[in-house]
Amino acid sequence: MNYLGHAVFSPKDDEITLGNLAGDMLKNRFHPLLEEKVLKGVRLHRFIDTTTDNNVHFRRMVQCFRPHFSKYSPVILDVFIDHLIALHWKKLFEDSYSGYLNSIYRGILDQSDQLPQPAQSNISRMAQNQWLDVYKSREGLIRVFNKLSQKIVPTLEVEMVLDIYHRNRGLLDSEFNFFINEMRQVLQEDELGLSNPRIKWKS
Repeated sequence: MNYLGHAVFSPKDDEITLGNLAGDMLKNRFHPLLEEKVLKGVRLHRFIDTTTDNNVHFRRMVQCFRPHFSKYSPVILDVFIDHLIALHWKKLFEDSYSGYLNSIYRGILDQSDQLPQPAQSNISRMAQNQWLDVYKSREGLIRVFNKLSQKIVPTLEVEMVLDIYHRNRGLLDSEFNFFINEMRQVLQEDELGLSNPRIKWKS
């Protein structure tokens, strides 16, 4: 999962949520600088990543992209999982999409000074630009994939990425439903802080 997926699997604690969302920016050398709850959020981020990569439904979905994008296929699928979360939001959650994301942005901006630089500036800028909103629209996906394309070689053909997604939409929707429910069950452990979830799921 990408940022939106990490956001919806965050507890009702701004510090843990901050660490979870900034996890990729906080490599091991930064860990001694972090407050206990922020570090707990970083560990939650790692746990979510590992659990996602080992999920059978994630592995089935990633095969749609593997023949064309090889090692980058899981990264591409992470973005589409966030898109599917946004697309199915009303079916999954009681909270409104905009209201929930605004609470995430407020929490990040309130707590970002707990992060070392450059993570503090990066995550604050992302919150100010409301970056979690991009996953819902085609235009937003194009922006995400264009930015991703700048970091990899060879660059992604964004239209091909979107075309493969649409051609496999039936399988992806079906596997996503199993995936998100299994992740919800796994990520309810007290030690992760998720026994008090930030978002209200529909039963």
